[in-house]
Amino acid sequence: AFRLEYFLVDKWTDLARKKEIARLVAHEISHNWFGDLVSIFWWKYVWLKEGFARFFEYLIVDELFPEWNHWGHFIEDMARVAFVKDADKDTHSLDLKTIGSPREIMSKVFDSISYNKGACIIRMMFEIIGWERLWDVLSKYIHAYKWSCVKTEDLWKIFGQFTDLDLPKLFDCWINYAGHPLLFVKRQIDAQNNKVTFTIEQVLSQKTPETVIPDVPLTPDGSKCCYTVPLFVKIKNSEKIQNIFITENPSTIVLDVIDPTHNWVKLNWGHINFVRTAYPAEMWHEFSEAIKKGEIPINDQIGLLSDAITLYNIKQKPLDTKTFFNLFKSLTHSKDPYTWDLLNREIDKWLPILVEESFFPNFQKFISCLLYTSDAAD
Repeated sequence: AFRLEYFLVDKWTDLARKKEIARLVAHEISHNWFGDLVSIFWWKYVWLKEGFARFFEYLIVDELFPEWNHWGHFIEDMARVAFVKDADKDTHSLDLKTIGSPREIMSKVFDSISYNKGACIIRMMFEIIGWERLWDVLSKYIHAYKWSCVKTEDLWKIFGQFTDLDLPKLFDCWINYAGHPLLFVKRQIDAQNNKVTFTIEQVLSQKTPETVIPDVPLTPDGSKCCYTVPLFVKIKNSEKIQNIFITENPSTIVLDVIDPTHNWVKLNWGHINFVRTAYPAEMWHEFSEAIKKGEIPINDQIGLLSDAITLYNIKQKPLDTKTFFNLFKSLTHSKDPYTWDLLNREIDKWLPILVEESFFPNFQKFISCLLYTSDAAD
């Protein structure tokens, strides 16, 4: 499974290469348990080995090298690739419906859905079950099915013993259907009663408006997509993370928030959910200010930026140009390499597109200020 160059590390090896090697070694060693000791019943379940191996790339490397913040890379790169693939017409469910020729196995099964989206959904599972139970869950799973082949229902038999939740029902839309939702959020503040009401509408995330995603979960009348979405909600100045499941489209949730006009609320804390979130403009502004004050941790900054870039590129309101670049400016002081990887990737895309525009000199000035000073022009 290893090429020779992935074993060679010396004092001249740069950090990016070391991280890549560490992930690959962790991935392949994980296959001793997920793929070898516990194999899969058929190719349609390949995410049960490749998704777990990709998940362990990050779990193991983060345990060994916490200073690398590898979960930041998970959000910035690995999940981003899965989002892109899952918004295109050739996406598919994790449990594939049919597998045809050997060529189809190689081209359709071993892709960023089985690997990357699979890892995202596994990460979401453990956030729901509880990270403190992770090793107990996996130990029981491996001992129950060692030297045998598994299907997805076998996973639920073990994982379900560690929670009162109906996991097959909760994860049916994520395992048996393709695509993922874009959540449009509307907010109403009742300052007098310290209440905040969120109305959340699900819209299928698509590469282009014309993209046809095959086989997505729908509302009973068949008019809208409807995924079961676990929200991990964080309120400023509160240590508690609230787990709230939305199962309808649209959905409404009401939160108790002390001084709601001054305390922000984030609906995808840690960016655990496999969703994109479109907040109203005033919430984007609040997040930008919170980032400047150091109130939002690095991985949530990366996730917000990743969501914003996707929304801006597909021209989804209410993220207008001013709001978008205001978020950019709030990240000027970031020293996180994954944040700058995202920023630089987008800047590289824009430069050749905008070079003929009349406002290009102003855009150059803004980017120069963004990269080299803390005073980016408006």
